[in-house]
Amino acid sequence: MYLVHDAFIRTLWKNDSISLPICGTPETLGSFTRDTLVRYAKDHFTGRNMVFVAAGNLQHDDMVAKVQQCFGRARLAHPFPRGRSPKHLREAH
Repeated sequence: MYLVHDAFIRTLWKNDSISLPICGTPETLGSFTRDTLVRYAKDHFTGRNMVFVAAGNLQHDDMVAKVQQCFGRARLAHPFPRGRSPKHLREAH
């Protein structure tokens, strides 16, 4: 299933960076350390880069309270820069 998904994404997104495998490759996984991951998470997983989505039998206020409890102290920092979709997808519209 994962191999089919990776092949589909590589075809859909062609040479865009989004076509790269989500889990990485043996080379990329071996190229960083725990400190690299911790630093990346600290710099990028911030309040302005988080989106929370919920579906099902839940109460909105309960969900908001739980998110606030768990993530209310997240640093705001700067959001990720917005990217553009690949040219072949922009032209399809």
